[in-house]
Amino acid sequence: MVELPPERTERPTPALAERGADEVPEGQGSGLDVGAASQAEADPVRGVAVAWFDSSLAQDELILLCDSTAPWVRSDLDGATSCVPDGQPVYVIGPDGVERWSVRAREREGRFLAPELVRPEARYPPASMPELVLNEPPRAANPRLVALRTAGPTRLTRAAAGAVASAAAAAHGELEAGDLPLVAKGEVHGEFGGGADTVALFQVGESAPDLAGHQVLVAMSQGKPVSLFGASPLEWSGYELVGATDLDGDGHQELLWWARAEGVGIGINLTYFANGEHRLRNLFACECGGAFRAAYPLRRGSM
Repeated sequence: MVELPPERTERPTPALAERGADEVPEGQGSGLDVGAASQAEADPVRGVAVAWFDSSLAQDELILLCDSTAPWVRSDLDGATSCVPDGQPVYVIGPDGVERWSVRAREREGRFLAPELVRPEARYPPASMPELVLNEPPRAANPRLVALRTAGPTRLTRAAAGAVASAAAAAHGELEAGDLPLVAKGEVHGEFGGGADTVALFQVGESAPDLAGHQVLVAMSQGKPVSLFGASPLEWSGYELVGATDLDGDGHQELLWWARAEGVGIGINLTYFANGEHRLRNLFACECGGAFRAAYPLRRGSM
């Protein structure tokens, strides 16, 4: 039986749980949108939770992560009840498409563990990976989570580093563009909404020791930056692309990422386009040691 480390002693901060639905920070002087949205608008991915399949531990167990930020995953930190009720139907989105599963509560020595997801003749991913979980059917007919990797940055993407630094500094509010020596690290191509055909990853260089390693995700169109993802775009580092999906069937791809943040630990984030804006939402966060190293190589030997 797959055994995850004990659950966090606290939930992710509201800022993380609602990332991508924050108000626009003060002092944004850049012409680039930083991906913030009005809280009055419905967020189409707010109910997305995360399940974990670890082929190195078991070939036939899919575990729902109780540290998911979806509101239907309850935060009962003392383990007195299952974080999701036993028998509740859920919809899992993985490489084979969307399938209906059921929650099976797990208990040991009077304490509930992260529940298992079960279904007859279940199909599991070919390798360790997170999958997406909804408590209602997705809007798209049969979305899949397609594994992807970032490609190396093009010349046009590398040339956009200055504009991205200006936007990130403005979003931060206490930095100047010169404080952010950004280097393009990779990119992925597709249809990301708002005319964006690329999502690019930039990283702060070693010449800025206080921020070195922090990263920024940017929506770009024909080599020009359009929007930063996240109201606090320098919050995360260690981005590693999991894959792409289209949850609502609108033709715009959502991207799933591993990431890390100080004081939070490991996170799983989703970048997406909604209500005319590029957004980032944290779906899961946990200081949980090496539990995910089978799929997230940056975890090896770190934190």
